[in-house]
Amino acid sequence: MSQRTGILQDSGSQKRGGRLPRRLTLSHNNDVRPLLYKGKRMSGKGFTVSFGWSEQFRYMIIVPKRLGNAPRRNRIRRLYREAIRLNRKLLTKNVRMALIVRELDPATEFQAVDAEIARIYEAIGRL
Repeated sequence: MSQRTGILQDSGSQKRGGRLPRRLTLSHNNDVRPLLYKGKRMSGKGFTVSFGWSEQFRYMIIVPKRLGNAPRRNRIRRLYREAIRLNRKLLTKNVRMALIVRELDPATEFQAVDAEIARIYEAIGRL
């Protein structure tokens, strides 16, 4: 019994690998509004990134309701969040960014989203 309890405690205390920490998300209106109105913009296929320089990398993904119901919007967020996580090493400078999804075909593969995010990150790194 103690062995089983120890296993459960150990598995619960382990950190989940490969996730973006929640503290990196922008959520306050005071953080987001300057990005949307005064930030620099770059466009990819189906999305726009508004960004500004910062002391720490922070991000926000905005998916409007016109793109579908909640499960579809959540899938879109997951696709972009994973692409952001995998390509974060391409950014040579810390930025605050708001990624605004404009359109996304339901058949879009992750590789297409990943390639577009990588292209945008490389362009931001050259600025």
